Amino acid sequence: MVYENDLLKVSNAGAVLTIEGVDEYQLITRADLEIFNTEAGIETFRGYMGAFETLLEGTMVQQGEAGFGTYSHIMKDLRLPTAANTRWISIV
Repeated sequence: MVYENDLLKVSNAGAVLTIEGVDEYQLITRADLEIFNTEAGIETFRGYMGAFETLLEGTMVQQGEAGFGTYSHIMKDLRLPTAANTRWISIV
C-alpha cells in the first residue's frame, strides 16, 4: 500500500481487518471483500479470463472525524491577517 507515500494503514487482529487512512480527510464509504476466480468470467480460446467474486458485501465501515485546529485544518480554512489578505479589494 505504498505509492511514494503511505496511502492506507492495514492491520488485522483475529477476524477483524482494520483499514485506516493516513490523513483525517480520507473517507472509506464502502468496503467489499473480493477474490479473483480464474475459473470464471468470459470464456476465450485459451480458457477463462477470470472474474472477481464478492465474498463479503457491505461490511461495517466506521467513519472518523476531521481534526479541528490541526495544521492541515488551519492551512485549509484560515487566512493570516497580513496586509496582503486584509487590504481593500484583496484577492481572498
